[in-house]
Amino acid sequence: MVAKNQVREGLVLNAHFIASGDAELRATAERIARAHFIPTPQAAAPLPSTDDWPYLFVERHQIPIPMLILAFMLAALSALFVTFHVRGELRIGGSWPIDRHFFFLGAGFLLVEVHNVGRLARVFGTTWSVNAFVIAAVLGGILAANTLVQRWPTLVDARAAYLALIVCLLACARVPIEAMLTWPLAQVLITVLYTLPLFFAGIIFAHSFQRAAFPMRALGSNLLGSLLGGFLELASFVVGLAALLYIAALLYALSYPLRRAPITRHSPAHA
Repeated sequence: MVAKNQVREGLVLNAHFIASGDAELRATAERIARAHFIPTPQAAAPLPSTDDWPYLFVERHQIPIPMLILAFMLAALSALFVTFHVRGELRIGGSWPIDRHFFFLGAGFLLVEVHNVGRLARVFGTTWSVNAFVIAAVLGGILAANTLVQRWPTLVDARAAYLALIVCLLACARVPIEAMLTWPLAQVLITVLYTLPLFFAGIIFAHSFQRAAFPMRALGSNLLGSLLGGFLELASFVVGLAALLYIAALLYALSYPLRRAPITRHSPAHA
């Protein structure tokens, strides 16, 4: 029994040797592994996980092949499904009946939400409570934004909301979470900081939706955009979680000049 425990201890330490970037810990684990006649790997140790790259199951900064295959399958099925439902409008020579403004808003929104789930796991732990806090913050931010636009529309301006949104995204990407954890009421302040981009995005969405000529088309385009955001989320395996906010900022910037762009010259009957 003692020998089995020793071997088990050696296996655990050897696994820790593989995943750790600490030279002293790796040396200790290798020494104990040799004492138990456990062969140590000769290949270079995988990159250690960080708060920005918390992927223990990936050895290098690359998208896992199974996830790529699944993403391509979902993308193909989505394209076929959308094409099937808009084939009537395409047949008469119309353009794709997608509101590009709401499409980019949906893609950016999902990226920010995915980033928040990963970041707040550092604050609250990787448990069910993270999803509860994130979802509650998202719904609270959206409700506040809609209430503000509905009751006091003159107090908020879409252009100012765009500027505040980009500033908040850059701040969330640049301020290290380790520094924020030292603040008083750190959990509350970090949650508020990461929710602010969604609040300003909600203001932009509410303003645009009020002026949407075809609300159902706007909502459908927004959902399709969130699908694109789900695919772009895979980029975090390569560039980390913080980079998702830069991608989201780019998507929101692309949506800005499309606020008043014409959707299509044909009737939205097939949307």
